[in-house]
Amino acid sequence: MAAAGLPGDYEVPAFSAFATENPAMKWDFYVRHYADDARQRRDPKYRERWTERDDSDGVLYPRAGCLGGCTAHNAMITVHPHNADWEHIRQLTGDQSWSAESMRGYFERLEECRHRPIMRFLAKLGFNPSRHGWSGWLPTEVAVPMGALDDEPLADLFCFAILGDFRGYFPGYSARFRTEKNYLTWVILKGHTNNRAGTVRLRSADPRDTPVIAFHSFDEGTDDGGEDVRSVVEGIEFVRRLTRSMIEDGWITEEELPGGAVTDRADLERFVKDHAWGHHASCSCPIGDPGDGGVVDGDFRVHGVSGLRIVDASVFPKIPGFFIVSSVYTIAEKAADVMMGVGG
Repeated sequence: MAAAGLPGDYEVPAFSAFATENPAMKWDFYVRHYADDARQRRDPKYRERWTERDDSDGVLYPRAGCLGGCTAHNAMITVHPHNADWEHIRQLTGDQSWSAESMRGYFERLEECRHRPIMRFLAKLGFNPSRHGWSGWLPTEVAVPMGALDDEPLADLFCFAILGDFRGYFPGYSARFRTEKNYLTWVILKGHTNNRAGTVRLRSADPRDTPVIAFHSFDEGTDDGGEDVRSVVEGIEFVRRLTRSMIEDGWITEEELPGGAVTDRADLERFVKDHAWGHHASCSCPIGDPGDGGVVDGDFRVHGVSGLRIVDASVFPKIPGFFIVSSVYTIAEKAADVMMGVGG
């Protein structure tokens, strides 16, 4: 952990990109979005081989090989998952402690909200309508502007802007944040995706070898109706409406990707399929009945194995919310109670 720049990369949220490529922390995984080679190669982020690696054959998926795992390099975006995410697990397990109401209590326990002083004061009086936490270990300092909540609703989409040139993950991608400073990138995140066709296979018996991961994205997977790709296209159209006046007033010179001339729906869908990536992969060891593919029960115990539990992003039956780190922290709090014999 002595590499130059590590303290800042590790501690500053805005340096998340640099942290993911810091040699002291990084652990590069590569994933394929499509089994079809021709289709996969249309993605400019695809690398058949990177330097001396013989197992890339995919798109970079940065992981962290250090204490704390990917909490060491994540961007610290904290969004509470939807109530439906917890209610789904409650229905699967028949365990009321997984209800949205109960799980919100765990989030309150871990959060230290620093951005709603009036609500903090009310909470001290025993009235907490915001359901924020005020004395936990996870500081949250900036809230989404309330005015943004009045904007046009887009189902299961989270759109946000980054000052920098961010085109997804590929070797050396973080350098563009240093060299290409005159860019504004809009990121469109589709939550609650319909695809369930992704696979993870061991490459070898060596735990240091990265697994073979295939997402089988969009229509190669189980999104038969095409709702995922259509939602992302709607996100592109929404962002274009937001930025139209900025282009007209000269604040934005031009739209570089997918390009202002690309307006046909079919062309936009093709762009999304060729360029999109997933970065919240999970659910490989889901909670549920073993007859339905479940690996662990509602107390995180592995079916058929004595004394073994799993508590990480793999146990979700579906990808929760938008940014899954808060969900992982929440189930960790619950797991601590389970293993200590404390009621939910």
